[in-house]
Amino acid sequence: IEILNSDAEEMHWARIAGMLGVVGDEQAVEALIAFVEKPVVEARLSQAHHDARRSAITALGYLTNSTGSERALTYLIGGLTPNVWRQRNVQGVAPWATSYQENDRLLSEYALYGLAFSGNPRAGQALRSLQQSPTAEQARFRNGLDSTLKQWLEVYDLVAERGVAGMHEHYKAQRELEAQRR
Repeated sequence: IEILNSDAEEMHWARIAGMLGVVGDEQAVEALIAFVEKPVVEARLSQAHHDARRSAITALGYLTNSTGSERALTYLIGGLTPNVWRQRNVQGVAPWATSYQENDRLLSEYALYGLAFSGNPRAGQALRSLQQSPTAEQARFRNGLDSTLKQWLEVYDLVAERGVAGMHEHYKAQRELEAQRR
């Protein structure tokens, strides 16, 4: 958590956030959320900072999977609505984003990934709701996301059924089969 909060360690933030998601506890949930919402000096984030923010958001899904964290789950479900990121006062945009609106959409996609990695039944309900009956704001977000959402629902189903390790084993087996076919 100290490294995640050290500006001198920016190049390592993404790996640290990911590690906290894999081995962390409830204290890591608060640290990751604080990192995502940390005020920034420059409106345009460095690539390393943006990558770390993405890693922190998806790490909340891994933490939900391993700890059952209600706080992380609720944060991710709320994050499926892009305007929530403005309400949370998340500052700074990705290096290539042209607006906060575009950046908020990216953050909502990362929340989608985190929910898939959580394998939590409420996460599955939120993802299926986004697919089948989104709110007006979510419908704007979902526009053009149908194939991506379908793929992440498949990831969710794998994690819910087999756990994170089982998901990795499944994809490893698929890669090995594909390599044999070549």
